[in-house]
Amino acid sequence: MPPTALSEIIRVTKPGGWVVVSTRNSYYESSNFQEVCAQYQQKNKVKLVSCVKDASYIAEEGAHDWAFTVC
Repeated sequence: MPPTALSEIIRVTKPGGWVVVSTRNSYYESSNFQEVCAQYQQKNKVKLVSCVKDASYIAEEGAHDWAFTVC
C-alpha cells in the first residue's frame, strides 16, 4: 500500500479508533512512509502510540510495526 493510502484508512476510522500497519524494512527505506506519518501527526489526524522498528516479519527481512490512534 502506498503511504498516501493512510489518508483513506484514517478517514474511515472513528476518532479514538486504531490504525495498525506494518511496513517491510526495504519498503520503508525506499518510500516516504515516515514523512507521510509525520505529516498526519503534525496535522493532528493521528497520534503515534507505538513504532517497533526491525520487528519480526519474514525470514528475509524485518519490518516496522506502527500503531496510531485517530484524532
